[in-house]
Amino acid sequence: MNTGDRPQVVAHRGASAQYAENTRAAFLHAIAEGADAVEVDVHLSADRQLVCAHNFTVDKTSDGSGEIAEMSLNALRALDVHSWKNPELPEGYGSSAQQLITLPELLDIVIGADRGVDIALEMKHPSAFGHELDDAVLDLLTTRGWDPKDSSIRDTSSGEAITVTLMSFSPAALEHVLVRFPQLPPRHLCALFQRGQMEALYLVDDGRVGVAGPSQAYVRHHRWKVRRWLRHGIELNVWTVDEPEDVRYVVEVGARRITTNRPGAVRRLLESAEFSGAGTL
Repeated sequence: MNTGDRPQVVAHRGASAQYAENTRAAFLHAIAEGADAVEVDVHLSADRQLVCAHNFTVDKTSDGSGEIAEMSLNALRALDVHSWKNPELPEGYGSSAQQLITLPELLDIVIGADRGVDIALEMKHPSAFGHELDDAVLDLLTTRGWDPKDSSIRDTSSGEAITVTLMSFSPAALEHVLVRFPQLPPRHLCALFQRGQMEALYLVDDGRVGVAGPSQAYVRHHRWKVRRWLRHGIELNVWTVDEPEDVRYVVEVGARRITTNRPGAVRRLLESAEFSGAGTL
């Protein structure tokens, strides 16, 4: 997506400051607030359905308990996955029973949006199903017309194209994607890491992955590393950035993608007259 001079605003699990993360309401609100892209976490259910959820269990984000990998999609849909955050669902954001969302449903929402909205898709590992999760994601994208040469999916009715960024903390998952689709440009692969969880970092240093996805804390403690990446053409996607002073900091560092729980507020700040714009340390 072309956002001009400002960084791309990526909605972290949707607009998750307002609505429960990875729910229909969170994604729809992110789009309504002007997010340039939505970020989503994906697991496989027991019946091999691609479910949008961050945690490996439903204990903290629903009225139930158990591991997603051991529950069917129907069992997951029977849970209340939104009231813990915000029980109020505006008209048009779906009913309570529609808040648990699958990746195919999210693709329908994103592709069908009235403007271009990209998607940053994290494959959650370690998965109980290993690379079956990665293959399920790649197979779904392929059936939806995904072109790995530019990682795009085009809406056949409108002609609007969205770009898919594939992400993981797992280097094995990213390498599996590259084995299946060696033509996928590095700029559409993002290695996620934070201090103490840096297994995928070598893929950025080797240039096999073109987007570094560090936590904000990692960036603050490794500015020399960030400068080296930028010199070598690596793009910087920093998470999770919500406060104005943190937005200013990561933009000054050189971030071109800002992952935030508050996409509307961050976009307004980036487009405000008072915002100084991007620079480099």
